[in-house]
Amino acid sequence: MGPVEAIFGVVAIFITLIGFARGYPKELGTTIIILAAIFVLSFIEERVLNLSGTIQNSLLDGDVDATNLLLSMLFEVLFIVAVFASYAGITLDFPGRPARPPQGTLISLAVGALNGYLIAGTLWYYQDLFNYPLQSLGLVQLP
Repeated sequence: MGPVEAIFGVVAIFITLIGFARGYPKELGTTIIILAAIFVLSFIEERVLNLSGTIQNSLLDGDVDATNLLLSMLFEVLFIVAVFASYAGITLDFPGRPARPPQGTLISLAVGALNGYLIAGTLWYYQDLFNYPLQSLGLVQLP
C-alpha cells in the first residue's frame, strides 16, 4: 500500500464525490449524524481506554500491538457502521428547494468535502491514537 496520506486522501475524495452526487440537502443530514457519531465515540473513548489494560492482560496475554489493533478496529468499525447507516438509511432531509447551479453545486461540493474531511480525519485519528496498528498488517506505510 501507499503512504498513509494517500489512503485517507482517497477516502476523503470518494466521500466528497458521493456528497456532490447526492446534493447538499441530504448531505447536511448525514453531517449531523457523523458529528453525533464522533461525539458518542469521544464520550465512550475514555471508558474503553480504561478497560484496555484489562483486555490486554486477560484476553491478549499482554500483547500491546494486538490490543491496539483490537481497540482501533472497535472504534473504526463503530464509526463506519454509523456512517454507513447515515448514508444508506433515511437521513434528515431539509425542506425547501435546493439552490440552483452554480450556487447549489458549490454548496454540495463543500458539504461533501466537509463530510469527507470528517470521515477520513476520524479514521486517521483512531489510527494515530493507537500507533497505526494497520502498519503491522502491511496496509499502511509510514515515513
